[in-house]
Amino acid sequence: MNGAGQRQLPTVKIHDTDFYVDLKGLEFRQVDNPKNAISFRDVQDNGDHTSVMYDPKTKNAFQGTWHEMSEREDVKLVRLPAMINLDREALIGQLNQLSWDAHLKRQKGKNKAQIENSEEPKEKRRRKGRGI
Repeated sequence: MNGAGQRQLPTVKIHDTDFYVDLKGLEFRQVDNPKNAISFRDVQDNGDHTSVMYDPKTKNAFQGTWHEMSEREDVKLVRLPAMINLDREALIGQLNQLSWDAHLKRQKGKNKAQIENSEEPKEKRRRKGRGI
């Protein structure tokens, strides 16, 4: 946690530079230069890992053509962990929030009787199912 009560974002080293993993912002944000960020749109998800064509001059994803990239020896293909492994804590939090939001949306349209019936005790439901 930082001083404001928010969780410290995890970091990942991309080539020679540290970046924060910001799942909410969908970007890697440079630790010592927050104005520089690599958008997740520039990162390829390969299932078991992600990768980015990294330009060490800009400390960002390479933005040129294939021909321009082939003429540069400094542009690197950087392999990173899979998206799911970059910030599990934030990902689990987002999934829990989506699940809770979906539950509230389902409950919103129900009246009180419907909600009580959907939340009746297991034993009562089990007896009903056996015809008791």
